[in-house]
Amino acid sequence: MQSQRKYIALFVIIALLVVLVSQIGSYLIDSNLAIGQTYVVNSILYLTHVRNIGGTFGAFPGHSVIFALLSTAIIVICTVFFLRSQGTKWYQYIFFGFIIGGGTSNVLDRILRGSVIDFSNIQGIPHWTYIFNTADVFIHLGIWPSLVLGFLLAQKEERPTNKV
Repeated sequence: MQSQRKYIALFVIIALLVVLVSQIGSYLIDSNLAIGQTYVVNSILYLTHVRNIGGTFGAFPGHSVIFALLSTAIIVICTVFFLRSQGTKWYQYIFFGFIIGGGTSNVLDRILRGSVIDFSNIQGIPHWTYIFNTADVFIHLGIWPSLVLGFLLAQKEERPTNKV
């Protein structure tokens, strides 16, 4: 029980740090670049201030309030289920902290600014036109390792053993 409290504290700290870092990024872009303005960092990374008033990849624009409410419900429900689950590994608390922190930051953008502030504009990738933010990066840093480790561990458990 003591170690689970330690891991829950780790999850909360990571989620709060992700929210803080992501909100600082949104604030700095909102304060220093006009909407549509681009600052070239280097040949690969441009900072372009855009507003996402829709869902993922800008789907269903104009429904920011609905996405904020839906996202909040999903974050709360997933967090409750996650914290109640048994057998959670220490690294899952870290990954889930990234996911929940990133999702919470995007919800805060919608509440505080009326839309999600996106600004990371990567150049040189064929057919890539998406602009994203720091919170999105953290969400991916949580989701992809979780999926890969989950898949690898599931494969390991399914292998038959040849012990007699």
